[in-house]
Amino acid sequence: MKSEVKAFLHDGCKAGAVIHFNDSIPAEIHVGGMFARKGVVRHELYHIYKNHHKHLLTYKSKLARLLNYYLKAEFPAQVYGAFGIKL
Repeated sequence: MKSEVKAFLHDGCKAGAVIHFNDSIPAEIHVGGMFARKGVVRHELYHIYKNHHKHLLTYKSKLARLLNYYLKAEFPAQVYGAFGIKL
């Protein structure tokens, strides 16, 4: 798990996390505009905490990666961002 996360606030509308595969490089969260909200930051932190970026590499099929991302990574992160419930 990443021990350090850097946050960046942008002028334009932006939301996302940049997670490096080298754990010594800090993860980054970029938010701005209407996405600069607590729930969005929590959503991105959930992706970092659960190492969703590493799990996506285990699937060779693009369809399997896509389904895994939306069902196993994005949905729980949405729930956590909105309600604070860890799945």
